[in-house]
Amino acid sequence: AGRAAASAAAVRGLPLATMASAGPPRIGLVQMCARNDKDTNFATCDRLVRQAAAQGCQLVSLPECFSFIGARPGEAQAAAETLEGPTLQRYRSLASELKVWLSLGGFQERPSQEDAGSEGKIFNTHLIVNSLGEIEAVYRKIHLFDAPFVGLVESKQSVPGKDVVFCDSPVGRLGVIICYDIRFPELIQRLR
Repeated sequence: AGRAAASAAAVRGLPLATMASAGPPRIGLVQMCARNDKDTNFATCDRLVRQAAAQGCQLVSLPECFSFIGARPGEAQAAAETLEGPTLQRYRSLASELKVWLSLGGFQERPSQEDAGSEGKIFNTHLIVNSLGEIEAVYRKIHLFDAPFVGLVESKQSVPGKDVVFCDSPVGRLGVIICYDIRFPELIQRLR
């Protein structure tokens, strides 16, 4: 299996050492308090990803709303971008520069015109970016968190995704989900 992964990595242009390094994989988990300011959040993520990469992490995982969290209704929709937008380009460049994979836990993605039923809503999207800065996986949150008793009804601003997503990485196979999805065992079982 290791030889097959290394061969696949070589075909895609990834350094073999990235896919088959000695010792256990190193994963960096970032905990942060995101703001409704993309530049401030990027500065924080940049600093923490650099620290993790300097410690030998092969993959660094950023939390849901890593790039932006709205403080008022409508801010997340206004901040949403396509996957080709400037915010993701910054994170893709960071991954490429540091030769580290990034798990971008929840990004406000503006749906394309073809996405029927979006009605001004956005996707809550988890992306996996490889060490070349290429997008490996795109997961749109399936299970939206609707808890009106605490004032959070995610379906008022987001469109649910449909696809189960996983990808291979230098630390192993990744099942890609977001937050509330963990409460649905049938989804997790499909990622096995």
